Amino acid sequence: MVEPGLTEALSAVLGVAFGAFMIAKPGIVLAVQTAGTRPDRQPGPSGDAPTEGSIWVTLIRVAGVGFVLAGLYFASLFL
Repeated sequence: MVEPGLTEALSAVLGVAFGAFMIAKPGIVLAVQTAGTRPDRQPGPSGDAPTEGSIWVTLIRVAGVGFVLAGLYFASLFL
């Protein structure tokens, strides 16, 4: 087995950091992901832009947990 190097270390640090950010501030992640939408468009079939209480916030937090778990997996390669 090859010893973990810089790539795994960066994967661990960035995975845990970005995952924690997604869990703590899902509204910011949502705002960044929807920044390209045009305000003059009519709301879609699912209503207005996503808000704090929407299913999208829950999905962002679940993805954040996935990033944290992946980062912890890569960190475990160093043990």
